[in-house]
Amino acid sequence: MGEIKVAFLTGATGFLGRHLLRELIHKGFAVRALVRDVSRVQPLDQVEWLEGCLEDPKSVEKGIRGAQYVFHTAALNEFWQRDKRRFYEVNVQGTKNVLDSCLKCRPQRVVYTSSLATLGSAPEGKFIDEQTSFNLQSVKDHYAESKFQAERLAQNYAQKGVPVVILNPTAVIGTDDTKPTPIGKIIQNAIRGKLPFYLPTRINFVDVRDVARMHVVAAERGVAGERYLIGGANLRFDEFLKFVSKYSGKPAPRHAFPIPLVKLLSYGAVGMAYLSGRPPLFSPNSIRMAEKNFFCDCRKAKDALGMVPAPIEQTIKETVEWHLRRSKSH
Repeated sequence: MGEIKVAFLTGATGFLGRHLLRELIHKGFAVRALVRDVSRVQPLDQVEWLEGCLEDPKSVEKGIRGAQYVFHTAALNEFWQRDKRRFYEVNVQGTKNVLDSCLKCRPQRVVYTSSLATLGSAPEGKFIDEQTSFNLQSVKDHYAESKFQAERLAQNYAQKGVPVVILNPTAVIGTDDTKPTPIGKIIQNAIRGKLPFYLPTRINFVDVRDVARMHVVAAERGVAGERYLIGGANLRFDEFLKFVSKYSGKPAPRHAFPIPLVKLLSYGAVGMAYLSGRPPLFSPNSIRMAEKNFFCDCRKAKDALGMVPAPIEQTIKETVEWHLRRSKSH
């Protein structure tokens, strides 16, 4: 038997992290997974749960020391937070703590999970690729801005010798989205009949299992300092919601909401969120993002990493069916 490969994983209890954890176990890795509270996770063969957090450099370094591979998937993935500083504490400083420890401990490969948002948006009729420059400053989206800053850190540390590969997943969908993610919340609202309208969003969707698999492939074949756009199918949001309707049995919204009106309403929604403490359904920055074109050209990952995305309709079908089963059991 060959030497057992040891991987350190952040975000193991998140949507992508859970799928990546399964993929790593399937591939025979011994995994050290960083979690805030060990008492809330189930024991698993091949997994050592380490209590700590990204904001604690000591717990991060403890997990990385001796690991050959580092997978940093943890992030604050929301479009609204009462305290905007949390985006930068988790997404930027947390990433810096991981990269600082990698600079000290020298793993063979580091895979950093970035975001489609760091690549900006494309002009009408064009496609985003790895050469697209960040152009979302005017949107004032703290998630996008914090992930952009974190990706720049990763690129800087690559120049210092940290063998970090950057993956930019598009809109990730799939089963086991328990929290749920922002896209998962939209699917939930759609199957509950609580989505009376849609926005003219154009975006690329990808199966979470494909993203998890590409993390392992990137650790083996990715080029340090390079970034790879991990995507599947380009869909307008009304097309996406028609697939959700097909498999949920709930009618899809028929009308696009006028952007000027929904922008106005979004300020009221955020005001109510500050009073109630509950996240708004939408916010001014999420509406500004919805106006952008996020259609993608993902040929680089297909050519360099051998990515073959799952058929998106099948992924949507499985995702909707999972949400329906979960709604019946809760």
